[in-house]
Amino acid sequence: MFKETTSLQFDLSTGNLYAGQAYVDQVEAAHSPLNLVQLLAMGKLLVDATCELGQDDATSDLIVPLVDILKNEQYEDMDTSGYDILEVGTWNMDDYVDYGRWLDGMTRGPKQVKTGLSREIIKRAYRLGIGPSIGRIGHK
Repeated sequence: MFKETTSLQFDLSTGNLYAGQAYVDQVEAAHSPLNLVQLLAMGKLLVDATCELGQDDATSDLIVPLVDILKNEQYEDMDTSGYDILEVGTWNMDDYVDYGRWLDGMTRGPKQVKTGLSREIIKRAYRLGIGPSIGRIGHK
């Protein structure tokens, strides 16, 4: 089973995701949602040792915890035009379910029983290029 984590970091300048080596190893072993496998293949999911250690990247204020971007309205109007959109045309229903569980796990608080997943979070994730659009999800 794929281990959920909130230690993913997002680079606002490049649209890349950074994770610790153990997280990327899980993706490479195909024990993860399809969106992460695709991002790894695209070169958009990269290893960063500071994520593994739980440290912030002191050299750049453009690298932000992914969960902060997804949950914080201050990022609603950010320019995402330079980010690649994830191709989900071949996804099946299980891929969408796995993605939803992953996104929910990313955004749910540690003691939160009910999902905190909202239309806004799904839209932000799509605009960041890490998941399908709300229209695609609704269509499936």
